[in-house]
Amino acid sequence: MQTEDIDLQNLGLFDDGEEAVDLGALPAERSSLPNEIPQPGTLVLRIPGNLTADPAIFGQVTDTEGYKRLRIKFTEDMSLLIQPSGTPLSYNVFDFRRTDREGNVRGEMLSFLRALGTSTATSKAEMVKSVLAARGKDFKADLAYEATCNPKRAAWRNGKKDVEPGCGQKYDMKARTYPRQDGTQVVILQVPRDPSGKWLSQFACTGCGADVRAFVRLSNYRAK
Repeated sequence: MQTEDIDLQNLGLFDDGEEAVDLGALPAERSSLPNEIPQPGTLVLRIPGNLTADPAIFGQVTDTEGYKRLRIKFTEDMSLLIQPSGTPLSYNVFDFRRTDREGNVRGEMLSFLRALGTSTATSKAEMVKSVLAARGKDFKADLAYEATCNPKRAAWRNGKKDVEPGCGQKYDMKARTYPRQDGTQVVILQVPRDPSGKWLSQFACTGCGADVRAFVRLSNYRAK
């Protein structure tokens, strides 16, 4: 499929020339779960065939170090499509990058583009063109849940809004603990399962009882 010329001024995207950023510097925005929530595991996903060069889709976020990063917002009628059901999956793909110990530049957008059949795009314009050229194309990714009991908003408990915020407890697919720079420990709990073993996308926080809603995290992008 032919790619159209992309006007960065219309999209509001400008390359800042930065090559790397700490993964921890990205904002927390990720994705929302669809009505039919898929269980964690490997999915076949399709780029929507009606994808357009819309600034509501192709935008940018500023990380905590001040770098502007491309963000592709697959949502509403431009969501990724789970195959073969066609169930929409809203998701934000970010151009975060880091340099590993071997000096290789790695990042979510780079892996995403490789899964779509290109690994040469480096500028924001080239990335947008590559994604538009992949309309209707399938790729694979691993889906996981992650969640945070939000400490900045009034929490819901037992279906009712409470005046107290959440406690900040984080959840992931595996429980783990790691140290902060100040020497304190960060404890991440495992997303709970129901008695049948199904992962829960909504559950009560074990720390404070607040209602917690999980979000999707995609990784290990690869060609179908």
